[in-house]
Parts: sequence; C-alpha cells; structure tokens
Amino acid sequence: MQRRVDQYLAREILPPFLVAILAFLVFIGLELVISLSDTVFARGAGAAELFRLVVYKLPTLFTFAIPAAALLATFLALGRLSADRELLAFQALGYSLRRLTAPFLLFGALASGVSFSLGEFAVPAAEAAYRQELLALLYRGAVPQVQSAVFFRGLYGETYYVERSEGERLTGILVYDLTGRIYPAEGRFPTVITAQEGLFRGGTLELTTGRVLRFAPDGSLMELVRFDRLTVEAEEDLRRAVLGGKTPAEMSLRELGERIDLLRRSGLDPRSLVVEYHSKIAVSAAAFVFVLFGAPLGALLGRRGRAAGAIAGFLLAAAAQGLFVWARTLAQRGVIPAYLGAWLPHIGFGFLGLLLLGIADRLRLRGILSVVLLLAFTAAAAAGGPPFTSLQADELVVEDGATALVGYGVRAEFGTFALVAGVLRAREVERGWVVEAEQAILTLRDGTVEASYLEAQLDRAGDLTTVAARGFSGSSSFRGPEKDEQLLYRGERGEARFAAGVLTRVEAHDVRFTTCPCFPEAPYTVEAQEFVLVPEQWLYARSIVVSSFGVSLGWLPFYVARLGEEGFPLFPEIGWIEGQPFLRWAVPWTLGERVAMAVGLVWYPVAGRVDPSLRAVWENGSLTLTPTSVRLRVIGDGDGGPWTGTVSWTPTVQHADLSGTWHGWAWTVSWGEAQQGAIAYERAPELAVGRTERGWLGGDLAIRLSGGYYREGPTEGSRVSLSSSWSGRWEVGALAVSVPWQVSFAQYDAEERATWGFSPSLGWGSLTVSYLGRWGLGRSPFEFDIEPPQSQLVVALAVRIAAWQERLSWGWDFAAGAPLPLRWAVSGAGFTSDLSFTFPLAVTRARWTLRVDRGPAQLAVEAGLRGDTATWDDTVVRVRWSTEPLYATGAVRIATSPLAVARLAVGIEWSMDAAWSLAGAVEYDFPTGRLVQLEGSIQRTLAGCLRIAVSASLTGVRLSIEVPAFAQARVRFAPLDEGLRFGD
Repeated sequence: MQRRVDQYLAREILPPFLVAILAFLVFIGLELVISLSDTVFARGAGAAELFRLVVYKLPTLFTFAIPAAALLATFLALGRLSADRELLAFQALGYSLRRLTAPFLLFGALASGVSFSLGEFAVPAAEAAYRQELLALLYRGAVPQVQSAVFFRGLYGETYYVERSEGERLTGILVYDLTGRIYPAEGRFPTVITAQEGLFRGGTLELTTGRVLRFAPDGSLMELVRFDRLTVEAEEDLRRAVLGGKTPAEMSLRELGERIDLLRRSGLDPRSLVVEYHSKIAVSAAAFVFVLFGAPLGALLGRRGRAAGAIAGFLLAAAAQGLFVWARTLAQRGVIPAYLGAWLPHIGFGFLGLLLLGIADRLRLRGILSVVLLLAFTAAAAAGGPPFTSLQADELVVEDGATALVGYGVRAEFGTFALVAGVLRAREVERGWVVEAEQAILTLRDGTVEASYLEAQLDRAGDLTTVAARGFSGSSSFRGPEKDEQLLYRGERGEARFAAGVLTRVEAHDVRFTTCPCFPEAPYTVEAQEFVLVPEQWLYARSIVVSSFGVSLGWLPFYVARLGEEGFPLFPEIGWIEGQPFLRWAVPWTLGERVAMAVGLVWYPVAGRVDPSLRAVWENGSLTLTPTSVRLRVIGDGDGGPWTGTVSWTPTVQHADLSGTWHGWAWTVSWGEAQQGAIAYERAPELAVGRTERGWLGGDLAIRLSGGYYREGPTEGSRVSLSSSWSGRWEVGALAVSVPWQVSFAQYDAEERATWGFSPSLGWGSLTVSYLGRWGLGRSPFEFDIEPPQSQLVVALAVRIAAWQERLSWGWDFAAGAPLPLRWAVSGAGFTSDLSFTFPLAVTRARWTLRVDRGPAQLAVEAGLRGDTATWDDTVVRVRWSTEPLYATGAVRIATSPLAVARLAVGIEWSMDAAWSLAGAVEYDFPTGRLVQLEGSIQRTLAGCLRIAVSASLTGVRLSIEVPAFAQARVRFAPLDEGLRFGD
C-alpha cells in the first residue's frame, strides 16, 4: 500500500515537472536568443549559427532550469492534491504530511543527480564548443588569447612576471631565480633575468634579447651578462599557468581540482576556482534543497498552494539566484570563505526546510516558529507581505494569503520602531498596511508611547506615517537650556505623524505633561485641552491649568516654548526692591503654534504703577517691546538669497536696516538717528550694493556702490560713493608678495573727493616689509567720512622658538616726517608682553600679562607702565576655581601710586547636592569705603524639574519659581569694574 501511494504521488509530480522545465527553458532561452541576436546578425551570420549557439548552451540551461522546475512542480502537485481533498484523505488513512513529502524529496534527489551528470559530463564540452563558436563569429578567424601583467611562481621557487602574453608568445619577461636553478647565484641575493620576448617551444621557454644580473653577497652588482637567446626548461604545468586554458565552465570537477592544486603549488591564489568548484556542486544540489523547502511549505499552504505555488516558484527561484550571486561575490572578494559562498543560500533554505518538516503536522503555528515561517516566506518571495522586519508572537494567525494577520503577545519591529502589544491586528490596504494594537508600547528613537489602543498607518515601503492612540502616555527627549530633558505626557486621544522614520509632530487633547521624572507626586504638572509637540523644536498648549503637588495654582490661555532655548516662566516672581514690593510675571500668549509670546507685567502695588512689556519669538524672528525700547529682527530667504531685517528704538538711538544677498550681490538699506551730546547724527536713508569676485586675476576684487542722505549737526546733504579694491598674494619659495590697492570716488552736494591707496608687502621668511599709502583729492563735508592721507613704511621681524613667539617692528611715517613707535611683542607659555618705544629709544607704553592654568584653577595677572607720564598702571590679579560642585572667582585691583588695594570682587556658587545650592558675591571699593555689590541666593530644586530660589541684594529681595526645562536666561555675577572680570 505504501509503495502504491509513493508511486501515485510520483506520477503527480512528473507531468508538472516536465511542463515547468519546458517553461523555464523557453523563458531562459528567449533571453539568450535576444542577447545573441545583435551579435550574430551584426557580423553577417545567419539563423543556423544562432541555433548552433543555443544548442551548445542547452546543457547549461538545463542545470539552471531543473531546480526551479522541481520547486514549481512540487507546489503545483501538492496544491492539486490539497484542492481535491486528497491530502486530507491520506491523513485520514494515517499518513502524516511529513511522510507524504518523502516521494517529493526522493524526486528532488533524482533531479539533483540528473543535474550533476549534465554538469560533469555534458556541460564542459558544450561550453567549450559554445565559446569557440562565439569567438570565431566575433573575430571571424583565429581566436587570440591575450593576457596582461601575469605574476606567478614557478614550480622550483623561481618567480616570473610576464607583461603580456598572446598565444605562445610572451613579451616583457622578468625572472627572479631564487634557487639558482636557471643560473648559479652567489650569496643570498637571487639572480635576475630579463628578456624582451619569450616563446614556448615544446617543453622549454626560449628567451630572447635579455640580460642576466648576478649580485655579490654584500648586495652589489657582481656580473651583468647580455644574451640574444636563452633556453629555460618549462614543464607543461608552467605553460598552462602562464597561458591559461579552459575556462572554469569548460572544466569538469576533476579538471578544476587539478587546476586548483596547480595554482596552489605555483603560489597563486585559487580562490575564484574554489568558488567555481563548489558552485558546480551547489547548482546540482539545488533541486533537492528546493524540494526540501517547498514540499512542507506546499503542504502547509493547502488549497492556496496551487495558485500561490506558481507565483512562489518563480519568485523563490529568482530570490535563490540573487542570493547565490551575492554569496559568490562575497566569497570571491574574500569576505567569507571561498567554499561557503556557493552553499550559503542552500544552508538557509535547507534549515527552513528541516524546520518546516518538523512542524508540518501542526494545524496552527505558535511562537517563534510562526515568525520564522512568515518572515522567511515573505522575504524569499519578495512579495508584498506584512511590513515587519522582525515579528515574534505567542500565537499568530495569518489570513487571506498573508494580507492580514492576528497576533497575541506580539513584539514587532519595522524600520527604527519597536511595537509590543497584547493583541495585534494588521491588514493590507491600498496605500500600505493598517496595524491595530491593544495594550501597546511603541518605542521611538527618542521616546516611547504607551496606549490602551493604537492604530498605525504604514506605507508600502514599511515606513510609519501616522499613529492614532487612545488612553495613551509617552515621552520625548530634548536638550534643555541647562541639561538633557525628558517631556512626559499622557492624554485621552492623540495622533503622531512621522516622516522618513522620524517623529515630526504630536497632536493630542485633554493632556497632562511635565518634565519631572514621573506623574505621581510630581512637583509640577500642566493640564491642557490641546497639546502640540514638534520634537526638539516647539511645545504648544492651549487652555492650561498649572498644578504643583496636585494643587491647582492658576489658569493660562496659552503656553508656547521653543525647546532647548530660553523660555517663559510658568510662575510669577515676587519680591521687594528699592523699598517697595513688586510682582513680575511674563504671561504666555500666542498668535499661532510656532509663535511664542509673553506679555510681561511688573506691578508695584504701593506706587500703583505697572510696567508692561512684550516679547515674541518665532521661527524667523523676534520682537521685544518695553516702555523705553523696541527691538525687531526678521530673517527670510528669497529667490535670490537670504535677507535680514532689524529695527531698534531707544530714546537716544534709533536705527533700521534691511540687508541680504541677490544672486551674488550683497545689498543693504539702512536708516539711523542718534544723539551724542549736542550733536545729532542721521542717515535718512542709505543704500549700498557690493560684490566680491574671488580669483579675479589671481586675487579678490571687491566693488561697492552706496548713496544716501546724511545729517551731522548743522551739516547735511547727500553722498554717492563708488569704491573698488583688489588684493592678491603670491608665494615663490620663501618669498611672499602682496599688492592690494583701493580706489574710491565720492560725490557730495557741492564737493567731490577721490582717494586711492596702495599697500604692498614683501615677506622673506621671518622678515616682512610693508607699505601703507593713501592719497586723495578733494574733501568730505562730514567728519565721519574723513580719510586723511597716509604714507608709512614698516619693517617687522617675527621669530618663533618652540612655544614662544617674538615680533619686532619699526617704521617711518612719511606724511608726518617722523619715525613710528618701535614695538616689541613676546608671547608664550601663558605670558605676553607688548612694549612701545619712541626714537631715540625711550619706553612710551608697556603691558604684561601672565595666565596660568592648573586643572580647575586659573590665575591671571596684568600690569603695565606709561613711559610718557612715568607712572605704573594698576595691577590686576584674577583667580578662578571651576569644578563640581564649586565655582568661585576672585579679583583684586592694586594701585601703585601709592601702593594700595583699590577694589576687590569675590563670587561663589556651591552645589551642595542635587537639590540645594548656594551663591554669593561681593564687590568693595576701598577708596570710597563702600560696597558696590552684595548679593546672595539659595536654591532648592525639586526632582530636577522645579526650582525655588530666594535671592537678596543691596536693592531688595525676591522669590522665584521656575522650570529648568523652560528657564529664562541666567546671568552669573560680574564685577562692575570690567577690568576685574574673568574673560574666556
């Protein structure tokens, strides 16, 4: 009975196999005919030659068609048996699916045997005939065999290099006779033989027109012998190593093995031939491996096996061929072992086949086995399939031809996202896939989202586009003004949008959010009816209630923050200043999601005064309004280039300008008005256009045209100016030459002025000679526009020794008819000095600075001398200690006439722990005997997300509460005496 069943199943697979092999042969043969047609007919050959080439190629085509036909026949046969309920009948009689696949596996083994026989006995001869026929058509006569740059080792240790070989003739021959077999050697240096040409004759290599070089034991040339003809013994193996022979496709396994052994003994790398050797065997074994994989899969597909099998057969064959080519390439490049390249696809398909055989009798696929089956099938078939790169489930049901699935206890990955869900449903739609998940956790690149229900939209490429959630909570990370922050949020319903795998926007309703580590007992939370988050950029909330430790503190209509930048406070500030109480609050406001505004109010209840202000920040600008100033800045990008506009107004200075670029031209429109003492200045307005051309005649050419109306005290009028300048530099060895020049012309209401300048310089190593010249005709009626004539010659010498630099310069002012000051500057190891001398030598000015850095400690000392008044400058000493948890600065100014301390400033910041910190500062002026500054503060930070501070100074006391993630700018203590400040 068992034999009859096996025979019946064998009869089921044979007809579809014959049909499939014919179909694949026609498919591959048509492609071959199309590729050869142009070559054959273009050289005057006919259909007979084309037919002969196709016949020669048929054995090779059979070896490729047999595995694919066996796989397709397996799918079709099992699909027919399943569709007619015959598989179910066999199972009812006690035959397992695993046993029913045995005849198919035997058939696969027989098909592999036929493929191996063809590859070993028919293919080599057919391929050789095909190559000779094709080359004869291409060359229309004898077929040349040309190789270039052949480098190999002889069988007795000698090394050969052949520049070119054509047939039996060699040219450009170099031989290193390491053993003295060809020509006796002296010492340890080899004999070198060169020849212009060589020719194989029987068992010898005949060299012509060459030289023999022998070397003494010390390496010197001992003997040079020229020859017209030299005969070297050459076995047939050497001849074959140089001239080659059959291609790998034309060799049997035995011949390939011999060639591999020859190359190894000759010192050549046989990697490519080893790959070919294993590829021949692997191609023959492909039929069995395909059936091993296809038989249990076809049985599991059931009634869909017939339709799906036809598609899967073609797709799996294409996928296997692609994997085969890819693995061979890796093996030939040395990425993987040579023997593994041909077998890597078989290992994968064989493992899956064995795995499927083990579960063939289970009605449902559970756990990780279902994952492997689903993903292996979809990846190998390259079909639409679920868009997950990884999928694990406690239980998984695939429906409707892999266009829908239901999973329980699921962990899925797609792109850069990971989804964990209690229940997951996925279905294919027109634009991609819809994934519904319950009790879900979605992990993003910089945060997570948890939801009781989640619906995700994925496009055809598997990229996440939108996520809608109910009963959700999530987190998003961003860089705050002081440290890395994490925003926690939870709400009733929301939607997230993605682009190229990156979260771009979150919209939600009825939301609570905070930057505290957790919601329970958070130092502060914010409830909002509407919430919009653009990660790392903007936070927008409408109709918010601010709470602290569960107690509601107040309501605000809007709150907008630019994440990572200075923000607006959520809480007011109260205090006492100059004898009266005050309350300061910047009430958030907005005109849209990306416009952050705050209406600032400072209320003095005793004086009955309110000082308002307004500050707005948006993507491309900012606006600040106070009772005494206006500042506006706007940037944009037009068709010709970017532009910037600014407006500033104070009681004493007002200005506005608009500047940008337009197709390489820089332009500016500006207006300004200022009052300095009794003199008023105004530009009303000025327009300027300029351009710089790089590399013009070896230098940079700049052109500028400007014009406007100006007022300077009682003088007013218009001015139009055109200027041009050029600068270039050339270096020849140690010589450097620079010849910049400038020309300008200005036209005023009643006057005009022309100026020109020439400032060449010549450098030779450490020596530089430069000239500064400027001359003019006419004059300007405005003081700000005066350009006095100049004519100065300066000689400078700069020397560098290790870390020290020294520069000495002196010159002559021809316009003043007097020498320029002699300057001597030295710097290095934290020390700098700058001295100026008059002529004859007398010190007019001297300055010294010393800076020492030792880990967290820094010391800086400055001193100087005024030679014209014979007085010493004040000496300033500054120290700083900067390391956690202490930051301290101190500075002292010491007067020298008489010697006494003039001013002292000390500041300290101490972080006692993660919650508490202290700060204090004092500045005292000794000549007047008064405190210039005195301030101190104590801060308490709750859970790293809410900071309460009390600070006091000479002018008052204040209490402030702020969120560090949205903190206002913090200003460290700085002495009023600018000379005592520690500059970085």
